[in-house]
Amino acid sequence: MWQFSPPTHFILEESLFMRSVDCAFQIVESDGSRIVLLGTEPHEPDPGYRYIVPGETIEYVGFDRVEKLR
Repeated sequence: MWQFSPPTHFILEESLFMRSVDCAFQIVESDGSRIVLLGTEPHEPDPGYRYIVPGETIEYVGFDRVEKLR
């Protein structure tokens, strides 16, 4: 069973976030077998949250980095 803590919903740089969302849509539209997770780099460890551990970079779409999950 997977358990995740509630996310923080305040987004300071909304236009940057929306560009990432658009990028995610383009990836899924180009290959429907993909699942896209959007994440941010943590400022410090927090045992109350779960983390996405990125793997190798597989492609660049615009300015965003796309990576496999480990």
